[in-house]
Amino acid sequence: MYTVLLSGCHITLFYYASFAYLMLQRYTDAGRCLNSILSYIHRVKQLHARNAAYDQVLKKNEQMYALLALVVALCPSVQSGLDEHVLAALKDKYGEKLQRMFRGDEGLFDEAFMYGCPKFITPSPPSFDNPTATAPQEAYLRQRSLFLRRVQDTSRLPLLKQYLLLYSSISITKLAGLLETDEATLRTALACLKKSNYCLQWDGERDMTSGSFTSTADIDFYIDTDAATGEEIVMLSDIVTTRHQADLLSRHIVKFQEIVRDLEMPPRAAAAVAAQQQQQAVY
Repeated sequence: MYTVLLSGCHITLFYYASFAYLMLQRYTDAGRCLNSILSYIHRVKQLHARNAAYDQVLKKNEQMYALLALVVALCPSVQSGLDEHVLAALKDKYGEKLQRMFRGDEGLFDEAFMYGCPKFITPSPPSFDNPTATAPQEAYLRQRSLFLRRVQDTSRLPLLKQYLLLYSSISITKLAGLLETDEATLRTALACLKKSNYCLQWDGERDMTSGSFTSTADIDFYIDTDAATGEEIVMLSDIVTTRHQADLLSRHIVKFQEIVRDLEMPPRAAAAVAAQQQQQAVY
């Protein structure tokens, strides 16, 4: 993506790409895009303070944090790939709301989607013969309905996951009793949770829509049969996730090298570099 010199294009490109990934349920890719562009805005925000588009940059920044809250609420493992300042800003803006979204508060999902989503248009032209039949909000309501339906389908999964985290093994009958549901519904919920633990992730190829399915779960489970009683049991096994610090260390090393270079640079040369960066940010 070679749009860094045009900051407005760069931000807009990542914003729409992130939203598209979110609607495609590619949460890891959406989190990666949002983390990248929010880190970029964090670095260059002060350079746009005198720019006419400064207010637009701030608005897009807030919209993308709303989208990031949706991504994290639907796929908590995305948090492990966020930069420290991005994660801190997210918790500062949506800390309490995120906890309620983890518990399945559909109203907060609706609120964040309404604020963070772009404007939608209908592919068909309006009816000029009957203007009253045109519904300007139809495209938005359709996308909102699809998103909230997905949230409703997974509304019981956080509670199921909380119960699973308490046990290393638990019978289907006991788990159904804790959830106050029948065994058939519980099996459907377990299959839904298993499916939600995998999502399509970009594998680095040129085609951004391609990828391979990867696990985003922090727990793994399977159903086995107790040899003694013949009862079906859900077996749990923790997945130890190791956060790779190479990217974080590389960014800090590069930042440190830039600071040392600026300190060792003659005053005139430093002023020329600063003016060049300001000009690039404006254009």
